[in-house]
Amino acid sequence: MKKRVTIITWMGDTTLNYGATLQATAMQELLKNQNCIPTTMKFMYLGKTAKERMMTLMSRGSGYAKTYFRFKKWIKKYINVSPQCYFDDDVVAYAKENSDILLCGSDCIWGDAYNTRQLFFWDYEELDGLPHIAYASGLDKGEITYDMSRVIDKFVAISGREKYVSQILSKYNKPIATVLDPTLTVSESFWEKRAGKRMISGDYIVCYILSRIECHQVSIEKIKKKYNVNHVVCIDTNFIDKPCNEVYSDYNGNVSKKTVGPEEFLSLIKYAKVVCTDSFHGMCFSLVFRREFYIFSLKRIYTMGEDRRFASLLPKLGLTQRYILLNSDIDKVEDINWTEVETNLYKERQESIQFLKDAIDKCDAYKEPKDANQ
Repeated sequence: MKKRVTIITWMGDTTLNYGATLQATAMQELLKNQNCIPTTMKFMYLGKTAKERMMTLMSRGSGYAKTYFRFKKWIKKYINVSPQCYFDDDVVAYAKENSDILLCGSDCIWGDAYNTRQLFFWDYEELDGLPHIAYASGLDKGEITYDMSRVIDKFVAISGREKYVSQILSKYNKPIATVLDPTLTVSESFWEKRAGKRMISGDYIVCYILSRIECHQVSIEKIKKKYNVNHVVCIDTNFIDKPCNEVYSDYNGNVSKKTVGPEEFLSLIKYAKVVCTDSFHGMCFSLVFRREFYIFSLKRIYTMGEDRRFASLLPKLGLTQRYILLNSDIDKVEDINWTEVETNLYKERQESIQFLKDAIDKCDAYKEPKDANQ
């Protein structure tokens, strides 16, 4: 009998975050492959009416609104979501009625800005009878300040996207695995089928930069010369409402204005000659489509060891040189040995899938803790 799994994660539907939307898509695919019926909670604590939300949307401009509807179309097509929930009571009522398993993850749901919320740990007394799983719950910075002592025994299995999660939770004397982000755990063919058609003819470099692109101007120029590519495309990071720098974008500039939803995002990376990014998911999809990529230190203040998003994965794949701190590092970077990377990635993928399979199997034997406060 198929198990109903209700997921709590970021879905990117209101923030227009490509990585969030695509990881939520992949998480459901992984669960479907394990004979589960996944549903992702659609929650919003703003308490706005549909009319108010639409007015807010339109106030950000027509370009933003068009992108929003591309995201909405993707989610309707690929992600099974719950009814809209505005309050914890709504979340609990839905989950209690429609779940056999509660899953946390993936993405940075346990980051320090959010981990004081019961929602991201499924910590509600009304849900005590349901087994919990954490898959690739992320902690990009800070600590997990939430007191998990009441909820820890409800988790039949816990995994983090960053190794640091296991270090933080070691005090609970419970095994904590480190697994791949869902976007890397599903097959490449999964994304091939969902990527849009090629949008730009000829070679181009794609930049997906969360920080200010001006911080990386010299680096981008060096990469242009190294690969003899003049066409540079900047994907707008809509979710922080940061306009593109037109010096680096004839795509979002006057030459060619087009809307980039999740399908177009995948297409732009898939056909790029090189990817420049400081985004974790920008790196993930460079790996998916076997693109040469360069990771810029966020704001040029983090070493790779300090940037947890990359520190757990790049060494396993033999790609630490892809993390750029100094412009002089760019000339030293050799082309990626994809045979080696694919071998390492396959191993990590199999271990991640096995973790999820084992976790779901453990739910059959789950018994509600007699007293979760002890």
